[in-house]
Amino acid sequence: MNNEELRLNRLANHQIFNKQDSEFSVLKNSVGIQSQAQRMAEINLAIKSKQLDLSKLSKDYDQQKIVRSWSQRWTLHLLTVEDWNLVINARSQEHLPNNYYLGEKELVLKAEKELTPYLDQQRNLSKPELIEFLSSKMTEQQLDTNLIYAILQTLTANGHGLFNPNSTTQQFQLVSAKDVYQPMSIENAVQQLIVEYLKGYAPASLEDFVKWTGIKVGIVRPIWKQVTSDMEHVEIDGVINYAPHFLTKSELQDIDNKVHDNVQIAAHFDALMTGYIQKEWLIPTEYQSIMWSKNGILMAPLLVDGVVVGHWTHKVSGKKVNFEVITWKKISQAKQKLIQDKLLEVTLFLEKVPNNIQFQQL
Repeated sequence: MNNEELRLNRLANHQIFNKQDSEFSVLKNSVGIQSQAQRMAEINLAIKSKQLDLSKLSKDYDQQKIVRSWSQRWTLHLLTVEDWNLVINARSQEHLPNNYYLGEKELVLKAEKELTPYLDQQRNLSKPELIEFLSSKMTEQQLDTNLIYAILQTLTANGHGLFNPNSTTQQFQLVSAKDVYQPMSIENAVQQLIVEYLKGYAPASLEDFVKWTGIKVGIVRPIWKQVTSDMEHVEIDGVINYAPHFLTKSELQDIDNKVHDNVQIAAHFDALMTGYIQKEWLIPTEYQSIMWSKNGILMAPLLVDGVVVGHWTHKVSGKKVNFEVITWKKISQAKQKLIQDKLLEVTLFLEKVPNNIQFQQL
């Protein structure tokens, strides 16, 4: 297998050229969607699934079919409740970095222990209600720090709570997970998580999985070895990549045909960008710094012929949306029209009207 075949296999498993039947299929394929900026995660769901609208998503949230919680790498994700259970159990031996506790680790752990039964009793808590409860446990100065988030991250990591995505990060609604959390052994959870990861991300390496999850390699390595023992594998540039199966020659040709004269967009923090250590398979080395801002924002990728050639941004003003497409490669008029069609889908999902789409070549 060469690097081109590696790229085609990964693009195929990410379902990059096929809209999926539902938002749940999209979430399952990537085991959640990173949602530091939730609207961008929702746009990613809309780009990749058929006939998704904001009202349907809102119902999914209220029915707890899709939840929001800290997941891989201690980052916020939208997940199906089944995948939330899987990730929580797989990460059960991971702990917050000590600096998250701001020197108050004992206070955080005590507050989380007292908050859990109260949340179970109340079923859900708004941010003001949470602060009211914690005000009897913490000083006013402590309430003004990020200690509240350390408490929430500890609580969610223990499987005791999650967030209704209909609420915002700033004005959240914390929901008891008592009725949905299903404990399982870490070995079974990691095993299942590896299987799910390889379905959507293969070919991939042990190091890729460890980077993607943030789970310690000492926990993963023996389980990875067991799961992949009968899988196909190939060494590329000194890295062993595993897959449940590799594409046949005819399947490779089919994907190759779809790649040519094709454009695709994804949103910020897309799984294509976060699922692997090395990015050269998708983005030329000299342009990778353009896709990551200095403050850690991962730009929304634009793919032309199956390779990232730039990124796009949008700005909502009232009922109108303006787009800017920035590329390091000249884009033909025909492909600009295909990009515009993709961006119009975003506009429809946001229930807005397009105002302007500007192209800029670096």
